[in-house]
Amino acid sequence: MINNTYLLLLYLVSCAVNKKKADIKKIENADLNRLFIAAKQHSIVALAAFALEDAGLDKNLIKDFIMEKDKSIKKNIILPAEYNKISNFLTQNKIWHVALKGFYIKDLYPKLGMRQMADIDVLVDNNYIKKINKYMLQNGYYLAEKNNILHNTYLKPPVYNIEVHKTIITKDSPKNWNNYYKDVYKKLIPDYEGAYSHHLNDEDFYIFTLIHAYRHYITGGTGLRSFLDLYIYRNNKELNNDYIKTELKKLGAYKFDCLAVNLANKIFSGNSFKLTKKEDEMLGYIIKSGTYGLYSNNVLNGLKKLNKNGKTPQFLVKLKYIFKRLFPGFRFMKNNYTILEKLPFLLPFVWVFRWFYRLICDANKIITELKILFKK
Repeated sequence: MINNTYLLLLYLVSCAVNKKKADIKKIENADLNRLFIAAKQHSIVALAAFALEDAGLDKNLIKDFIMEKDKSIKKNIILPAEYNKISNFLTQNKIWHVALKGFYIKDLYPKLGMRQMADIDVLVDNNYIKKINKYMLQNGYYLAEKNNILHNTYLKPPVYNIEVHKTIITKDSPKNWNNYYKDVYKKLIPDYEGAYSHHLNDEDFYIFTLIHAYRHYITGGTGLRSFLDLYIYRNNKELNNDYIKTELKKLGAYKFDCLAVNLANKIFSGNSFKLTKKEDEMLGYIIKSGTYGLYSNNVLNGLKKLNKNGKTPQFLVKLKYIFKRLFPGFRFMKNNYTILEKLPFLLPFVWVFRWFYRLICDANKIITELKILFKK
């Protein structure tokens, strides 16, 4: 059962995306501070701001919302402009590339700035990562995240955040996902004849967006915005649902899609809704997770994965979890420590290196993980 703050937030979001004026009587006695915190946790403050302004609330009461909305509008203008500069460099150097996720979805929202952007995700030809890195560093960026197997994160003041993806999906994802996206270039369509900038067709874009949300959902969790993106996309595109169904079944994600879409249609349509038990549990999990998930969800979902039938004693499940964290499989280690691709016999030494590295650099995270593990 969700609380009144989130019921109001869902109401305001549905008003904004469905171009309806919110009833000021439903807002007058609301705790706006709690509403702001809830919206912030899910990166949907700008949407709430549009609805609150449209309802006619005193701007002094919602100045924090308006400030976030203005920031979002600014980012929606300057981040795509910056991406265009990077795209021009990639094109000039004959490097194929494709922008992902929010870069395209933002344009489907009714107004500029409604869909808040944290960064730009761009998938590139991995053979040119060093050349791209040199360009980014020469243009005022610094590499904020090193040794990430999925992407390089580049930051530049005041708000620039570019994630250059080496692969569309992490190699430690389910094997069928990796097989599906192994030759992702074949799914890409040039923006025009001979272009190095590409895009996915509408169905393949939706499938990737869904898979991305699903991966977050089953690990650390994901928030309301991910489900809102699905709602917005499906309500603005004429999709070949037979194709989507077939492909998602290959990926083992069709059931999640059905549940996610049904839930999104209920909570974002603006109509009164009644949830099934499964939908209520899902919504509760989403609300608790926030935009980028919780570390506790990672741990608890890891435990569930090791006890699918629910019959293994908890102490054995926890021992298996600890063993797996101390001695990750070769596939995971190879993806994170590329030296193992050429020298696989070094695996035991790399395990030891990883232990000491994490103890030095991630001690607080390890303590948090152990607290979560033994609290349950």
